[in-house]
Amino acid sequence: MYILAVFLIITSIVSGKFVSLILKSSVPRLVGGNEVEDGKYPYQASIRIRGSHICGASIINPYVILTAARCIYKKVPSQMTVIVGTNYLSQPGIVHTVNKLIWHEFYDEYLIHNDIGLILVNGYIKYNDKIQPIPLARVYYVPQETNAVVTGWGKLNSGSGGMSNVLQALNVTIVSQEVCQMYDWMATKNNICTSAKRNQEACSGDPGSPLVFNGIQVGIVSYGRPCDYLSVYTRVFPYEQWINNITSNYHGIGSQVNSNMWSILLLAVSIIVFSLQ
Repeated sequence: MYILAVFLIITSIVSGKFVSLILKSSVPRLVGGNEVEDGKYPYQASIRIRGSHICGASIINPYVILTAARCIYKKVPSQMTVIVGTNYLSQPGIVHTVNKLIWHEFYDEYLIHNDIGLILVNGYIKYNDKIQPIPLARVYYVPQETNAVVTGWGKLNSGSGGMSNVLQALNVTIVSQEVCQMYDWMATKNNICTSAKRNQEACSGDPGSPLVFNGIQVGIVSYGRPCDYLSVYTRVFPYEQWINNITSNYHGIGSQVNSNMWSILLLAVSIIVFSLQ
């Protein structure tokens, strides 16, 4: 019986399911972060199901939200909304309904590979001082031992603290790719790892939230270990073409373009009616 139990555990670890179950059971945290004043990090978005926050995300153009695949995998679009324009979960912000959810076709929910997804919103996201897109990385290389910032509404401490109502920001340090993959056997060249001071790590982060270096999004919070360990992010650049292929031809349902065309049509009809009088 003992040998059988050991065999089952080893089999589960090799398949990735054992690790995946551990990671899925972890509660999102952003331990040691600092509260962010409203309007700062205007690219941040909140993904919600039936009004409850489940993940972070980022605005990348007026019609598309970038997040982790695990946040939208097999979810129902009609049950989801995206909130932008506020750093407070208790405030309504600007609500956008969801037209379509797209996760990477090679997303592996057990090994957590290709953990990247897109939300196509209905209509369009109107920019202002509290709502802005974040540019995405155009190169693979991100300097190691440099500072970056991760944002989210994760737990306030590594114990049983509740989720923050106010957006939190945490400074982290990007570690080398060699250390990243040595530390975590599930990490690949398509991941980035970060470290932070003791009791100040995005332990499992707010999945889907952006990792930003010098004003450019280089990563997406994917998963984390217990506090004081490295956190793992999906590296954005390797998916640049995948993102472009999806976003280049999407302009929203009921978007500004369509609204303008409708306005022009109404104007033309009005002119015709007026001329006949």
